[in-house]
Amino acid sequence: MRRTKILSIVSLVGVVVFGLTGFAGATSWASLVDDTSWGWSDLGVQLVLLLFAFLVLGSAVTLLDLHRQRREEALTLGTRVADSVNRHPVLRGLDLSVAAHPSLWPSAPITVLVRGHVPGPGLRTLAHAVAQRELARDPHDSRLEDRIQVDRRELQPAA
Repeated sequence: MRRTKILSIVSLVGVVVFGLTGFAGATSWASLVDDTSWGWSDLGVQLVLLLFAFLVLGSAVTLLDLHRQRREEALTLGTRVADSVNRHPVLRGLDLSVAAHPSLWPSAPITVLVRGHVPGPGLRTLAHAVAQRELARDPHDSRLEDRIQVDRRELQPAA
């Protein structure tokens, strides 16, 4: 939040400085009032440009803040799913990882990716069900992407 405020202040100063550059060509206040070199239409154009710059800046800051919030929601959701998978007594020692990715489009669901290797199809189904159950408890729209691979070599005893 602090970074966003600093960015807003720096941008505001930049807009004001560049907005006042139209006055930089004038050598005195008398030349600003002179009808031949300056008019009210010039001031109107500068004010419209300044207003447009503020609108663009405000919308950019708002979009960046929404994207940051969305990333934080995805990180929280991914952490909750990973914790529920790792706390499950059967899945605890398995090689499973969870990652959550927010979409660039705000209304799209958060994608939660579960990947890793399990020794049997029953454990794959269990890991999928545990992750899906945790996603169902979350109020945000999300979808589960299952990339868990069954590795039957883990079932065979070591020779």
